[in-house]
Amino acid sequence: MTSRVILFVAALGCGGPTTSTKTSEPMVPTPTEPANPTQNDGTFTADGTHFAAERVYEGNCAPAGSRGGCYRLTLRPDGSMEYFMLDAAVNGTYSIAGDTLTFTPADGQAQQLAISADRSMVGELKLKP
Repeated sequence: MTSRVILFVAALGCGGPTTSTKTSEPMVPTPTEPANPTQNDGTFTADGTHFAAERVYEGNCAPAGSRGGCYRLTLRPDGSMEYFMLDAAVNGTYSIAGDTLTFTPADGQAQQLAISADRSMVGELKLKP
């Protein structure tokens, strides 16, 4: 059994001097991608947590002629938001991390919505032109 251990250690190169001519190169760190590479295209604020210009997303509208309107989410560069749900407005704040928008109503609990890759949708709401 002792000879097996010695052979194993020798196979690992843990023994004496080696005759290898390979030179040691310094380790160069590999650059990593930012958490959200789209943050650099001018769509987001410098810190990448808010949209750089006001954006309005709308959808899920009540039928024409009925009471109510559409769900509308307005996102501002200062991190404030207004979520208008048919006929009631909720104000609060929002932030963006990767492809997720987290909004927190002033008197409520944080909720998350997915942002589409082209940023034309937040949850089921479409970006208004």
